[in-house]
Amino acid sequence: MSRVIPVFAVLLLLACAIPPPEDPTLATLPIVRLPVEEPEGAAVAPLAVPDAVVLALKNNPGLAAAAARIAAADEAIRAVAASYLPRLGLSGGYAHTTDPVQVFMMQLRQRELRMTGDFNHPGAHGNARASVEASWLLFDGGRRSAGERMAQLNSLVEQGERAAIANELKAAVISTCLAVYEAREFSKVADKSVALVSEQLRIAESRFEAGSAQRSDVLSVEVRLAEAREEVVRARNAGERALTALRGLLGMRAVEPLVLADDPGFRVPPVLGENRIETALSSRPEVGRGMRGVEMALAGVNLKEADRRLMLSVYGSWDFDERDGTFGGNRESRTGGFRVDLPVFEGGRTDAEVAVAKARVREAKELLRSVVLMVESDVRRAELDLAEAEERVRVSEKSEERAEEALSMIRARYESGAATITEYLDAETALTGARVRGVASRYQVERATADLRRAMGICRAGTEDAEGGA
Repeated sequence: MSRVIPVFAVLLLLACAIPPPEDPTLATLPIVRLPVEEPEGAAVAPLAVPDAVVLALKNNPGLAAAAARIAAADEAIRAVAASYLPRLGLSGGYAHTTDPVQVFMMQLRQRELRMTGDFNHPGAHGNARASVEASWLLFDGGRRSAGERMAQLNSLVEQGERAAIANELKAAVISTCLAVYEAREFSKVADKSVALVSEQLRIAESRFEAGSAQRSDVLSVEVRLAEAREEVVRARNAGERALTALRGLLGMRAVEPLVLADDPGFRVPPVLGENRIETALSSRPEVGRGMRGVEMALAGVNLKEADRRLMLSVYGSWDFDERDGTFGGNRESRTGGFRVDLPVFEGGRTDAEVAVAKARVREAKELLRSVVLMVESDVRRAELDLAEAEERVRVSEKSEERAEEALSMIRARYESGAATITEYLDAETALTGARVRGVASRYQVERATADLRRAMGICRAGTEDAEGGA
């Protein structure tokens, strides 16, 4: 038995040469990044909107997870393709027994069987066996081809899912960047209101000291000034909240510095052409994903129907048996053959599974129809939102012009003593509101344009990126 040890030592070394799989509990642990304090005076490079879109496509965790699913689907294709190749394996082992039947078989394999002695009590015997085994599935009735097709379609579905996430992500980044710029414009409007009311407070205090105004006029202006300053704070906080949301879309922590480039003139590329629904049906990833889902369901039917067909495989083995592990002489044996499997009766199981697969096809077709209807409705809604936003711009421009004219007239009347401070403050409030609505309507047009491009599956920020257009 001592001579058996070197043989199995070699097998043990071969087994140890194969690296163990990584511990998933360790390999998948997220990397926690501690906040890094910026050195005093360090400048953060401003980020333009197209650059923000590109950064989101690289760092967004949802998009990265989708890429991982694509990689897994691609590996599944490789796994199915490997089933077309023959299999070869090595095996070895040692057994020691006093079972008469096992002892008889060991001696026979070792070419040491003697028709003498007590067959009922042969004593202990050992056997070392090393084998080379090979098998090859030659025909499987189309099971592997159907499985390979399903794996390929699953990869396409995952790619469509990633494209859909990217389309939504681009629109979300653009809309959030616009929210940052909008908050900056709101802040400017609020600052103008503070400056205007502050000047009026100075005038009211001077007139009160001169005895030509009442104390209530000064108090009314002070109240309006407090409201204007509150609007400044609200606008700035809205900008910070939008930046926080943008950090999440870019895959950044909430404490990381982020500055958008001072580019209030950014414009989303306009939507051209009239066949918007047709463009959406050909460009939206959800539609392509639904079509792949139907094809996958059809491949599933083929996979189940293949269970009715025969399978043909060949196999062979080369075995070595030895009591002391030397594996020499004529103590080897060879086995070869073929195997045919043909299901005859399974109690209707295959028929039921085929029926289930066909029902999945009908489900996939209805899901695709639902997606088509959703896309058409999404495009139509986005078109209406854009038309409404454009009309609001025209209305707000006229409203702002008239509010400025009204304030100018009220100011002149107030300075001449023909109007009260209340009328003046109402006119100033109306002008500030008109300016706010003007800013909101202009940015709403940009957001509605980005949303229409998202609905059509062509969302981009005016620059090309790794996805073929941001």
